[in-house]
Amino acid sequence: MLRCFNCGREIPAKEKVMRGDVCPHCDRDVRVCRNCRFYEKGRHNDCTESAAELIRDKEHTNMCDFFMARNSASSSRPTSAENKTGGLFKNGDTRQEKKGPLFKE
Repeated sequence: MLRCFNCGREIPAKEKVMRGDVCPHCDRDVRVCRNCRFYEKGRHNDCTESAAELIRDKEHTNMCDFFMARNSASSSRPTSAENKTGGLFKNGDTRQEKKGPLFKE
């Protein structure tokens, strides 16, 4: 299932999302960058597909050849930044263990 970027409600699955498809709940375009599995805010062109052309308006229908509908489960996936920093502060303990002759207790 695809979850609408605008209203957050699920859109019934179709085999292929077409350029004219709209959300049945809020009437917004469905084939947009924000509903694409490659969309990631903060990346170059806000897209993880490096060969994709720049799409300036991420919320209106476009003709990107790389569009793939984002399923509901992937819409809550952690961003790449969260993946990279996820293990830094485990258990809320931000202290670093200091060892050696320079650090006395």
